[in-house]
This record gives sequence, structure tokens and C-alpha cells, in this order.
Amino acid sequence: MSDNAIELEIASPPKNSGLKHGGALKKQKIRLKKTGRKKLFDKGKIYRLSRKLHIYLSAMAFILLLFFSLSGLMLNHPEWLQGERVKEKIFLTLTADEISKVKEEKSPKVILTDLLKQKVDIPGEISGFEDLGDGYQLAFRGLAGTANIFVDYETGKVDIEVKHATLTDKFHVLHKGKNTGDLWSLALDFTAVMTLILSLFGFIILFTVKKRKALSFKMIGLSVLIIGAIISFAVV
Repeated sequence: MSDNAIELEIASPPKNSGLKHGGALKKQKIRLKKTGRKKLFDKGKIYRLSRKLHIYLSAMAFILLLFFSLSGLMLNHPEWLQGERVKEKIFLTLTADEISKVKEEKSPKVILTDLLKQKVDIPGEISGFEDLGDGYQLAFRGLAGTANIFVDYETGKVDIEVKHATLTDKFHVLHKGKNTGDLWSLALDFTAVMTLILSLFGFIILFTVKKRKALSFKMIGLSVLIIGAIISFAVV
């Protein structure tokens, strides 16, 4: 039966029965519709819609949330799975023609980066470049590791130090989102937006149930106080 209808049960004599008093009565049901104003917000519909969206969006974001929970723990406890970082030193010499091409460029960073990547497998993308007067200093950062390079543009000698990333290092880089490329940056934005939406629908679900509303306010207030206390007193 619709929520906007009332059902009444009335006893009346059947048609053409000739009964006046004391005869058998027939029960009839009459439905009356409510004529009151429609509610601007239907809490029941909002609750049901919020539950559905919360379930489906949770299914989409579940794996990413698990990953960032795990990588957050590893970031906070790097000693758990920290293996030994493999360091590698590489030495090579650029030809006179290569050095002259680099010097001729107004911005030598691009041509020098391309030239070195053709000769050596350098992890990551360039994150720093400096002209020291007697040579160029380059820094590379990425998921696979880091590299620091010095190029002497008088002799053409190149000193390269590569540090290969461990599994924990890779989790740290992915969690922070530094030097991981545009695609991973979009994944981080997606996770953040999904978490905000899920939190919003979670609040709606809590506040549309009268029995839980008072407890929900208390729990939220307690959470705010605990986080505020940690920030104020525990964080140095």
C-alpha cells in the first residue's frame, strides 16, 4: 500500500439482501488518499539513494583505498620491508662534438638529458639542473630510483651515481605522488575525490536515521577533539 493512502474497513449489508437488523454484514475496504502537502525532502529516499551510491562508489574505490592504506603504513614504518638499496657508479666520456653541441645550446638541459639517456639507462625524469661553471650537475628522480650526474664540459667526463629503489621506496614514491607522471597524478586525484564523496554519503546515511543521529554527533565531536589534541600536543 502507498505511504500516502489510508485503508479503512467498513461493515455493511450486502446488496438485495433485505436485511434491516441483525442480519449478516459484508466487510468492505475503502482506500482514502492523504491530501496533505508533499514533503520537500523525502528522508527515506535520500537514505536509500545514499546507501546505493555509497555501496557502488566503495566498490570502485576499494582497491585504491586499500593500496593507500598499506603504503601509508609502510611510509610510517619504513623498516618493515626495507631492503638494501643497490648503488651503481657509471663512468663515460662524451666526444668533443657532443660537448660542443651542448655548449652551443642556450638551454643545454634538454639536449644533455637526451644525450645521456641514449647512452645509459637512467631512472626517472630530470628534477634538477645546474651549471657549476666547470660542468653541469643533473639530478633524476623516479619510481625506479634516483641518479646524480656530473658532466665536466672541459674534458667530457661524466660521473653517474644511480640508486635503485627498493619495494618500500616504490611504495613511498607512489604514496607521495612525486615524480610519478601524469597518469598516476590522475589516479591520486580520483582517489581523493572518491574518498570525499564516500565520506559525504556516509554523513548523509548517519544523519537521516533518527536513532543514530545523536550518537553520530557524539562520535564526530569526539573524533574532532582527538585529532585536535594530537595535532596540538603530540606533533612536534
